[in-house]
Amino acid sequence: MANSEPVKKLLPQSLMVLSAVVAVNWSPTPVGALQIFFGQDAGLGKDTRLVNRPNADAASNRFLSHLVDVKTEDFENIRSGCYDDLFVNISKTDSITLQGKGCIRNFPTGTNGAGRYPLSGKKYWDTFSNFSIILEQPVAALGFYATDIGDFNSHLTLTLKNNTTATTLTIPSTPNCPNGSVNCQDGSVLYFGVIAQTASEFFTEVIFGNVGKTGDFFGFDNLSIGRVKIGPPSPPKAIPEGNSALATLAFGVLGVGYHLLLKRK
Repeated sequence: MANSEPVKKLLPQSLMVLSAVVAVNWSPTPVGALQIFFGQDAGLGKDTRLVNRPNADAASNRFLSHLVDVKTEDFENIRSGCYDDLFVNISKTDSITLQGKGCIRNFPTGTNGAGRYPLSGKKYWDTFSNFSIILEQPVAALGFYATDIGDFNSHLTLTLKNNTTATTLTIPSTPNCPNGSVNCQDGSVLYFGVIAQTASEFFTEVIFGNVGKTGDFFGFDNLSIGRVKIGPPSPPKAIPEGNSALATLAFGVLGVGYHLLLKRK
């Protein structure tokens, strides 16, 4: 048995080479991580409505491209006025409740004078940062547009809740102002979307809060919920061309070791 000792030392070393190749090329995808979509466009002041919002619209398009059976609430069919709790039929089969004080505002053009305005149509939900969306049934995805966030030096937070978990996300509402003469958070537009990756992350409530000494008034519009597309399974990954030499070397060493073992028996 003494003659086989070099082979025993050789085999583990060759396996370590192969393991390194596999670890580099098949790194695991995180499981249970929320998928976030975000884009923000700097405002032009509290009296100017943004017509072009490429960053926010691009984030919205990316978010919606992952979904099917999308329902969007634009508040156009809701009577203008203020509410403590607002019940909304977002579709024939889905309803939501906006819990907390807010107002349906009607501004066909321009802004409300403080940088808030609708993103489509004439109406939007004008609210403070402390309100909740109660969903009738668990959903995997939710997205929305918001105007005029961040001008009170605070960041909006979202807490996604279900029966067992609560996950809090902070929205980084700090656009890069083009010049110092205008507070570009006044009239700014952002889009934020979140998609759960597992059924355990589906949520039934979204709580809006803030990080900062004060809260923040903002405009809320085009709330979308939907189901995630189920695509075809990904094909098995092959070892990339650049690492084929390492893989060949690893298997070659295994072969040489096995040949030596047979020869010395």
